[in-house]
Amino acid sequence: MGMAPRVILRGEWGARHDNGGGSAPLPASEMWLHHSVTIAPDVLPPFDDDYAAIRTLEAIGEQRFGRGISYTWPITPAGLIFEGHSANRLGSHTGGRNSKARAICFVGNYDVQRPTNAQIQAAAWLLQEGQRRGWIRQARLNGGHRDVKATGCPGNHAYAAIGLINSLAAGPPITEISEEDDLSWTENLTFTAPDGTVTTVQARDWLMWTNHAAWQAANNTAVANAKLDSIAGSLSTDQATLLAAIGDNPTQVDLTEDQTKMLLNGLSEDTARRLHATLEGRFGKQ
Repeated sequence: MGMAPRVILRGEWGARHDNGGGSAPLPASEMWLHHSVTIAPDVLPPFDDDYAAIRTLEAIGEQRFGRGISYTWPITPAGLIFEGHSANRLGSHTGGRNSKARAICFVGNYDVQRPTNAQIQAAAWLLQEGQRRGWIRQARLNGGHRDVKATGCPGNHAYAAIGLINSLAAGPPITEISEEDDLSWTENLTFTAPDGTVTTVQARDWLMWTNHAAWQAANNTAVANAKLDSIAGSLSTDQATLLAAIGDNPTQVDLTEDQTKMLLNGLSEDTARRLHATLEGRFGKQ
């Protein structure tokens, strides 16, 4: 059974320091995903450790920047959403962009752990709610912290979830946050590409489709009728071997994260577009 999403206010979690470093205009034009690299609380009630984790983030932000908690909305693995600094206050999360940007922060280290289903749904709900309440201009993440700074933040696993979060935020209103930790491998996920193409894949293929950088590059000008033999010369031997292993029925192949990176990384933008179009044909549109 799920829970109704809401934002836990500063007074509820026990904020002790300044509410940001000054005023910031609304609606924000950008939203970036971060991770805290602190110890993640568990997903079980009564959630005392979630509240304590947010106070720890506040103490770290105060020590580093003297402005209290750095992030606008931290989200714990249980799917609890906390008000960090208020939406109309200046945070210390995305250097050079703090006046026009706001930040979601997944509490934990997402190079090591994967975001829970509850976190992903909570982030998508927050994007919908933020747009509805005039906090942000669009109900979408612009990307991860690494897109605007030389950093690993928000961690590889959280970064890979950006496409799914944006897809959910663009869908029907979210009214409940699931307490289940993981998506079913057989659950169908729908993604909308920048060119408007809607593609449905199984969750087991999610990792390939939500490699965010490759997804953006591949979908800008996807060519529907591209053929694998036209890009064979652009693939390394390892990439060609992996691609051949997918065969005509990719849902029967489980790719590890390293294999997925090997397949997608290092391709030119043109090759990535044509590779995406070919895989799109093999997955099929629904």
